[in-house]
Amino acid sequence: GSGRARATPPRRSASAEDEAPPSGGRASRRARKRVSYEEQESDFADAFDEDEDEDENASDGEDFSPSPRARGRGRGRKRKRSGGLKEEDDAENAVGESGWPGPGEAWPDVPEDKEAKVCERIIEELIGLDEDELFLEPVTDEVAPSYSQIVLHPVCILDMQHKAKGLKRRRARRRSGSGDAYAGVDDLRRDVELMCDNARLYNTENALAYTAANGLSEALPNLFRSACEEEGITFA
Repeated sequence: GSGRARATPPRRSASAEDEAPPSGGRASRRARKRVSYEEQESDFADAFDEDEDEDENASDGEDFSPSPRARGRGRGRKRKRSGGLKEEDDAENAVGESGWPGPGEAWPDVPEDKEAKVCERIIEELIGLDEDELFLEPVTDEVAPSYSQIVLHPVCILDMQHKAKGLKRRRARRRSGSGDAYAGVDDLRRDVELMCDNARLYNTENALAYTAANGLSEALPNLFRSACEEEGITFA
């Protein structure tokens, strides 16, 4: 480092809309990301204060029940889905019986001449679902303080586009894979899941990026199925 202290990004105030940059373009995306990550940072600080209060009460020998808002907070904690485990298992079994992979399951190989197109279709849908463009570009420490120290393997949708294009070129030239190209469609699935895990690792559960990551994770099996069906691919 240069030794200079890093300036703390300004907090969002009630007049943030008046100070927002013009809509559209990278400046607008950075502004939306900054607001999202600053809100989660404030929430994380609140949760930290509540944890301190809980520790103090416990040390005094008092019974303490954390508030509903404090429960389940913090980076990396998994949010319980509604419906319970049985419904989730039933849903996964139903998908599996149809010949399609369920959530978190590896994707089967698709014909080599269809791989690049399937990847392209899935990425196009991811971009459409990412309405706030939280996952499109690399997350920097400017918009998310200490992000690079917490998330050790960052990945964004633009990275996926680059690797999918590498797969297309590799298939066209019959060359072996490299770090800049996917070896197959399932590599894309792993990158999407890593991207969502990163968002859940850094953010608190009520942050926009956290809930958006859950939405992308849940939609992913259907995106694969839709992309395959559009290319005439089925799995018995």
